[in-house]
Amino acid sequence: MTRVLVPYMLSFPGGVHRVLCDGLPELARMGRVRVDYAELAGNEEDMGRMERLGVPVLRGIGPRASGILSARRGVARVGDRLVVIPRLLRIIRQLSTAARRYDVLYVHGYRELVFAALAIALLGRRRPALVWHCHGLGDGRPPPMTVRFANTCARVIGVSDDVVGRLQELGVSSRKLRRVYNAVLLDRGPEDPAKAAGLPSRHGQTILVASASLRPAKGAHLVVQALAKLPSSVNLWLTGDTKEDVGRDTAAALVRCAESLGVAGRLHLLGRRADIVNVIQHADVVVVPSLCREGFGLVAAEAMLLCKPVIVSNRGGLPEVVGSPECGWTFDPDVPGDLDRCLVDVLGNRQRAQQVARLAFERATTRFAYERWAREVSVVLEEAAATRIGGHF
Repeated sequence: MTRVLVPYMLSFPGGVHRVLCDGLPELARMGRVRVDYAELAGNEEDMGRMERLGVPVLRGIGPRASGILSARRGVARVGDRLVVIPRLLRIIRQLSTAARRYDVLYVHGYRELVFAALAIALLGRRRPALVWHCHGLGDGRPPPMTVRFANTCARVIGVSDDVVGRLQELGVSSRKLRRVYNAVLLDRGPEDPAKAAGLPSRHGQTILVASASLRPAKGAHLVVQALAKLPSSVNLWLTGDTKEDVGRDTAAALVRCAESLGVAGRLHLLGRRADIVNVIQHADVVVVPSLCREGFGLVAAEAMLLCKPVIVSNRGGLPEVVGSPECGWTFDPDVPGDLDRCLVDVLGNRQRAQQVARLAFERATTRFAYERWAREVSVVLEEAAATRIGGHF
């Protein structure tokens, strides 16, 4: 059996962490690989959750801390980064010692890729293979030495054809690349989600813009602008953390935009939601209006599984999630009025919207199932394990 260690450092419970929590138990249940999890900052809550999910946890790698990211700005941010350097070196050394017992190190984030690549470089010729599951790189310049670190991997998984194409453009060897679409597992929450979640009262139709974080590049302002052109019965529910600096600034800008357009009373900022499925269940339309190059788009896939009409931008892997006009709407943020057109089409023809949502549900249940995900990932891990002797950093 292939022995696999999954090192991860939890900074916030976003999409990658959801894939790990839902995917690793399914991967372990297949019986083809032995999966152990290592939380690199000693996050007891995260490790306990993995153990409750049936995933063995390797403890003792790295000191207990809150991670290596800093939410501060300017000089304070630089100082925060300098302080963690000894901790990072300790993590790399301990990970290197642990890696000797495994056939594959399977990482999901860029930070973990760097840790694992450096840890493996400290070993002799007999070393574990490295697999990087890349969830996206965005539009701008990739992090330093991304291509070099990626090319030390036995395999690199992209979560969409767009991610695979981007990696190839950057110079990652095509023979190492594999595409494995993300999967979705719905947690439907309590029996009465509206009451339990404390959602706003519904008045008429509701558009949901569901984003893991509030950032200008997530494109929520496009939906606020479109709201002014829709009937007054249409409300916008917007999720995202407003406690951090960027989220707070983005939320304030959205409120100012809504006020200037006379729709402030129809904009509802819900904050960060752990029960996003509860929120989606009460939406008439789910909009994912990203301006950035999304690697995949879990929210869109979740909405499809809940039989909700979905509108996505044409950025990154989002069009791949929807698949075709029969399963959802795709708009170009650079074309004025394109999002308005989609919203009018969805809200103005409820029968067609329901038909599209049903086809999207059928697509999602087959394309984005975790059984399929685990099967494809296990094949890649076994391929990588076969190359474990050799390879140089």
